[in-house]
Amino acid sequence: MKVVFAPSRSVPLVRLLLSFDAGVAGDDRRKPGTQGIMLAMLDEGSNGALGPMSGPQVAREMERLGASFSAAAGLDRTRLGLNVLAPNLAPSLALFADMVRTPAFDSAQLERIRVQALTALAAEATSPQGLAYRALPELLYGPEHPYGLSFSGSGTEAGLKAITQADLQAFHATLRPEEATLFVVGDTSMADILPLLETHLGGWTSKAPAVAKAESATMPPARPERIVFIDRPGAPQSLIVAGAVSPLSGRDDTLALTLANEVFGGGVTSRLNQDLRETKAWSYGASSGFSATARAMPFQLSAPVQSDRTGDSIAAIRALLQAYRGAAPPTQEEIDRARAGIIRSLPGDFETGGALLGSLERNLALGRPDDHVATLPARLAAIPAAAVAAAPVPAPDQLVWVVVGDRASVLPQLQKLGLPIEERPATGPMPAAPPGAAAPGRAPRQ
Repeated sequence: MKVVFAPSRSVPLVRLLLSFDAGVAGDDRRKPGTQGIMLAMLDEGSNGALGPMSGPQVAREMERLGASFSAAAGLDRTRLGLNVLAPNLAPSLALFADMVRTPAFDSAQLERIRVQALTALAAEATSPQGLAYRALPELLYGPEHPYGLSFSGSGTEAGLKAITQADLQAFHATLRPEEATLFVVGDTSMADILPLLETHLGGWTSKAPAVAKAESATMPPARPERIVFIDRPGAPQSLIVAGAVSPLSGRDDTLALTLANEVFGGGVTSRLNQDLRETKAWSYGASSGFSATARAMPFQLSAPVQSDRTGDSIAAIRALLQAYRGAAPPTQEEIDRARAGIIRSLPGDFETGGALLGSLERNLALGRPDDHVATLPARLAAIPAAAVAAAPVPAPDQLVWVVVGDRASVLPQLQKLGLPIEERPATGPMPAAPPGAAAPGRAPRQ
């Protein structure tokens, strides 16, 4: 296990982030949702060096120490976190080690967590965002691609109902501590923290095969433009979501693309938001972005619009993209404004130890040098307008559209666009496991 340490002595806190090189893309394909249940149960009891502890005992001990635990996964990384008061670092780290190394996976707690997961899954069918982003991954990547299964690992009803204790134990064993990186930020020193880490996490290995990572996946084939319509009877507004697969990954040089998206749809002053919100007043806000993933990045655009302007809004977005890539490329003024916005936001991205922790992990995950942020302003300043204009913002015919709205009022509008339309019910089986409640957030712009 590699350790990365950065001192931060403004407050007596220490933050740890144990990052594994496998995320939601490595979820169990036979029982989707296994990873999410496994992570949710890490603080529901353990049986390690401190002896058997139930979930309530773990919670009380965490509260006594003034510590907090987190377990989550992005598409490419699994993250186990601990925030702790510096004076209580040693006992908190001992508890953390038991939780992550020897979780109990108690059968009674499994049933409780399963019910919670199934309830959250059912709630997606009542949310336009849940419906849209449930459908999108498979539409973009196909069902066999690691990113085509899920964006957040909430699983499927059948998968969640089938998960057993043995499944959780087996999936936990696929975590590869010898390949993980532990990031430490806070009021301590390497001399103080390293012996504690050796005591509690040293020697932790796994003999189980590692899960497949997205890096091994091939580029998904191009998919023809079409609209997938999901009926939500009586909806007063429609949710328009569009997606495409970028030829770039987060490990490529994406600065020109970042500026390009900032001009088109990434900011409040972007063309997309200004047109739909300020000029036409059809939406409270529209945005687009790329997620910095290990393989082909997903481009996602979101625009909740008034129901009677759904078709007009799609036509307007297509026209904006067509103009951006043709007759109206980004201007120098737009690029300068986007560049200044990114650079001026950087100090705010490092106001907390947690923000620093996240930046350190992004550098590792995306293969960036340690001075990535320090050199960012100069590198942004050096990008010419021609490079921004040439960045691969998708063309309209590269998009797959998902529209959630009232069929009676919206479908006739969509039919006038002349695009292929596939209708899906708001309930019933979906072709891919969904994101939890929303799309993957846009990665920090640096």
